[in-house]
Amino acid sequence: MRPKFEVDPTWPKPLPENWVTGQVSGVCVDNQDHVFIVNRNNVTDKEAEVSRQAPPFIEFDTDGTL
Repeated sequence: MRPKFEVDPTWPKPLPENWVTGQVSGVCVDNQDHVFIVNRNNVTDKEAEVSRQAPPFIEFDTDGTL
């Protein structure tokens, strides 16, 4: 039987401090089910005017908390 995946629109929780990511170039999950993303830091000029660049590596717990 194939696994069935569904989008959870409430995950992850909003990023703090008005952060915005660039393109996400990598995702992995550790043995505690924490999700790690790597983003390319390539925000647009408009995004840079109204928000802050997120760190290149971000970790979320299973609840979607940073």
